[in-house]
Amino acid sequence: MAFQKLNCSRQSPCRMRSSTILVITLRSLAQETIKNLVLSGVGRMIVMDDKEVTEMDLGAGLLFREDDGAVGQKVSTSVGTLFSE
Repeated sequence: MAFQKLNCSRQSPCRMRSSTILVITLRSLAQETIKNLVLSGVGRMIVMDDKEVTEMDLGAGLLFREDDGAVGQKVSTSVGTLFSE
């Protein structure tokens, strides 16, 4: 309900660009949420996850790519590299 009210507001693009989102522990549902937030124009995103990307993570969403050498990297490092492109 709150998300619908935010989207209906005339100020919502400005609010999204000036917002900061903290994501702790990146799993498949969080990956989809991050994608949607980035596409909606969120201003800043902080991802905290100290685990390493495994081959199983490659199929869980679109944030980790084997071609980028994501396997073995820290999750937060791999995602940060993707978003900085």
